[in-house]
Order: sequence, then structure tokens, then C-alpha cells
Amino acid sequence: MGFTVLHHGGMKDKDYRTYLLLVSRYLLKRGAYLDSVPRVPAGDNGHGWLYVWDDEAEAAAFAEQLKKETRDRVWCVQAVKGKPSVGPIRPLEIRVSRWSEHWIFGFGSFVEKMLRMRFPDCSPFRRVTLGFDRGDEPVLPPGKLQQLTEQILPILTGLSLEQLRSFGHFRVVEAPEETELVPLTPLGELNAG
Repeated sequence: MGFTVLHHGGMKDKDYRTYLLLVSRYLLKRGAYLDSVPRVPAGDNGHGWLYVWDDEAEAAAFAEQLKKETRDRVWCVQAVKGKPSVGPIRPLEIRVSRWSEHWIFGFGSFVEKMLRMRFPDCSPFRRVTLGFDRGDEPVLPPGKLQQLTEQILPILTGLSLEQLRSFGHFRVVEAPEETELVPLTPLGELNAG
């Protein structure tokens, strides 16, 4: 039997983002590959995954850490029904910002650590900048940002398409507001052209 930590009454987007940040930090400190951990669907919140602990006391300690960091007392431990799957706990999150006639693609520090831990020989760039031949701020038609991101991911990460697929999904957020520009997109759909 395994145990997970969840927000009693369901998680809002903010709660889940906090959970992901702290569980990623927890797992990275323990040397876990974030693309290959025991997990269960988050269920009622429509989000991705919750990490599964083997030990109830460790899960309870993590719940206490969440309570302390969020100042929210409703984090709790719940026994997992059924067998967890093994896979990524979080998607690759690409941060995009716009400046003048440029789109700037990059990662937050957790994604870079996650990539380097899993693939020590990878050479992720801090950022990749695309310039446009226009005097106005670049406006992309629907779907074009997703297409550009799919083409940039191998360059940005220094990884092959096959290696990238182990992370399951990617999403694109606008920095610094964290506004989602491209929703969760399966990495399995990436192709070479």
C-alpha cells in the first residue's frame, strides 16, 4: 500500500503548483528522477499526478512541511487504492517572454535540474531567442507557438526527441505572470519536422 499527500477538499491551480514545486524539491534532494516516480492521478482537481510514498510517516512529514510552507492546515495523507503507475510527476514547463521583436524561450531552475539529473550529459541552454522581421510585437497565429516550442525543445534541452518523451508532456507559460500559453501537450506527438 502507498500513501499520497493531498489538499483536503480538492486542489485549486495555486495549491497544485505549490504541491508540484515542493514535491519536486523533495524528490530532487533525494536523487529521484522526476520522469520516473510512483504516482497516481490527482483525480478530482483535473491536474496531473500525485507522488506516492511507500512510508506513511514520510508522507505525513511532507504534509507537515506543506502545511508550514503554505500556512494552510488542510494538507493530509491518504492511502492509495490500487497500484501506482511509474512515470513523470510534472511536465516540462517552458517559460516564454516577449521583448521587442523577440520570443525568448527558457526553463525555470527545477526543469534544468531535472534535465541534468536525468541526463547528466545534456547541455540545456539557459534560453533560446527567436527574432522576427517586424517592427511590432510578434503576434503568432493559434497553434504557431506550440509548433515553435516543439521545434525548439531539442535545441533548448540538448536532448533527442526520444529522451524528451520520457517526461510525458510539456506546457508553455508566459513569464513572469505564469499565464498558460500552450496547455499540456503530449511529448509523444513531437516529430522531427
